[in-house]
Amino acid sequence: MNLDDHLEAIAQGDVDAFGAWVAGAERPLRDSLRSFAVHVDTEAVLQEALLRVWQLAPRIVPDGRPNALL
Repeated sequence: MNLDDHLEAIAQGDVDAFGAWVAGAERPLRDSLRSFAVHVDTEAVLQEALLRVWQLAPRIVPDGRPNALL
C-alpha cells in the first residue's frame, strides 16, 4: 500500500485523509519502534512522530519512493 495517496490531502489539512494515513502507517511505525521499547516510552515517541507528520506534511516533496511520510 502506498500511503502517499493521502499526502496531498493531508498537506491541505484534511483530517480524514490523515486518519486514513494513520490507519495504514500505525503498524509499520509501531514495528519500527519496538526495539526501543526497553529504553524509551515508544507510545510518546509514536504520538510525537504523528504530530510532526501532520505539521510537516505541507513541506514534504516526494522523492519517487513510496510512503514519503514514513
